[in-house]
Amino acid sequence: PGARHRVFGFIYYFWYPPKRFQGGGLAVYDWHLDTRTRAYTCTNLLPNYNELLVIPANCWHEVLPVKTSESEQDDFESARFTLNGWISLAPDGPVPAE
Repeated sequence: PGARHRVFGFIYYFWYPPKRFQGGGLAVYDWHLDTRTRAYTCTNLLPNYNELLVIPANCWHEVLPVKTSESEQDDFESARFTLNGWISLAPDGPVPAE
């Protein structure tokens, strides 16, 4: 129910340099403006180290696979990390405690 107040989504990307993985970007799907429906085409965003991406909350998107070498799959320092969340408008009145 709280999702209807979301205005923007954000994803902060970081990892241990040097970068030891491939992929892990964000596919942001295009829209048909005349019908306001999601298209099957998308723009792939490959964030840089220490970068914040902000997208409209109603954007269809997906995280692309992260690939590491076989020898580094269990290596913590080879991972890609993210923090994500939403920027929301408060509904009229006080925001209920969760």
